[in-house]
Amino acid sequence: MAVPISMLLGAPLPMVIVFTGVFVTCYSMAGGISAVVYTDVCQSVILLVGGLVSVVAIVSRVPGGITVLAADAHRHNKLSLGKTEWSWQERTVPTVLAYAAVHYMTKFITFQDAVQRYLAVPSHKELLKAMSLTASLALPTWALFYFIGTCLWAFYRAYPDPRVANLPPDAVFPSFILHELPSGVAGVVISGVLAAAMSTMDSSLNATASVVVTDLIQRCLLPHKPDRFYLRCARCVTLAAATFMICSALVLEYLPMESLNDWYNSMQSIMGGAVISLFLIALYAPWFTKPSMLVAIAVSLLSNVFLMAGCSGLLPPTGAIFGFFSRLNSYWVAPLVNLVFIAAAVLTQLFLATVWGKAVLAWLAQKPFSTMKASSLPLDVNPEDIHRCNLYEPETEHQRLLASADLQGMQSCGVSGAQSAVRLEPLYEGPAAFSVEMADLDALRQHTNLQEDHSQPGNKA
Repeated sequence: MAVPISMLLGAPLPMVIVFTGVFVTCYSMAGGISAVVYTDVCQSVILLVGGLVSVVAIVSRVPGGITVLAADAHRHNKLSLGKTEWSWQERTVPTVLAYAAVHYMTKFITFQDAVQRYLAVPSHKELLKAMSLTASLALPTWALFYFIGTCLWAFYRAYPDPRVANLPPDAVFPSFILHELPSGVAGVVISGVLAAAMSTMDSSLNATASVVVTDLIQRCLLPHKPDRFYLRCARCVTLAAATFMICSALVLEYLPMESLNDWYNSMQSIMGGAVISLFLIALYAPWFTKPSMLVAIAVSLLSNVFLMAGCSGLLPPTGAIFGFFSRLNSYWVAPLVNLVFIAAAVLTQLFLATVWGKAVLAWLAQKPFSTMKASSLPLDVNPEDIHRCNLYEPETEHQRLLASADLQGMQSCGVSGAQSAVRLEPLYEGPAAFSVEMADLDALRQHTNLQEDHSQPGNKA
């Protein structure tokens, strides 16, 4: 965004970055999610219009028009998707597809800047419409702007310009806008470039403020404060996030890279982690336990650090293992980390279901297998699935009473209309997980010496 403005105005690049960042921050802080949604809609329209105007302007100046341009581009493989063979080191089609599958699933399922838009939609029906529109426009939009690159290649092949030869890839399009387009058309195209960058920045600022205030400040650090206090916190977080983003942009402008888009994809792959796998397991495999998830998170984090070191050139280039991962393309990091997460979760879950796994859990808890903890959440009870209360080690008076009385005994003494409840949960999921409602401890004390007799229907648990 800052490059075309800097080239157009002749202003220093750092000054342009700071001023554009401040502008986006101001309307994001003033309007919140409403400002983000309405400005993003306008910016999306301007972006598409600017892209279409750019294609028409370039194609109209290429000798032979679109027919010659397409034939020449096809002959030089400029319309090809790339190499189709499998490669761990090069950015081939399978590499890009594997990265894109993980990245866009993560983006549209877990990213806060996407989720906050879902929550802003008034109904599920309208949300489906919005998602359908997004899916239908995503591929054509990307194809349009990639085709602009092909058109620029054809244009400068027909009209060589020494000024472009030494420019970085991200500066070629701004140079074309500045030197080749008429004033009015150039303004429309620059508006489209600005719209793309601004829509990304404002939604990220709003998402960051929402997460920090709602999940951290309001829930953990400073709960039960008035709404005005959290609004001030959100604005302060937005300002801090904007300052960080502006400083990062100032640094990135001077880092050597193939292109900003390639650098962004590499960083997303390396830093994205296995969030999408965690979400999918939680949604579609809820029987996975907390210990297996913790182990999978730890293993995937270690794998991510190792792969990050390989992509950064920190691993020795020799040896079968280090040599392979030192040459691994950064696009493979996200798919591999997610595969490691799923494999670790499945293997850990299978292990915890064995006797050895339960022994490990008991050793970690330093209590017997069936030790349970108490909380205050009542659940419906199915007497047929409940084992006797003495399956756990009693620690409190409530638990000692429950240990000596079975459920049917409590029911026979008229315990009903519970005013409070105790939920006893095992450290592992199993048949010993149950809940008991009780209201009258005196009634339970009368049955502390109750003996289990499975031959009597009234005492079966």
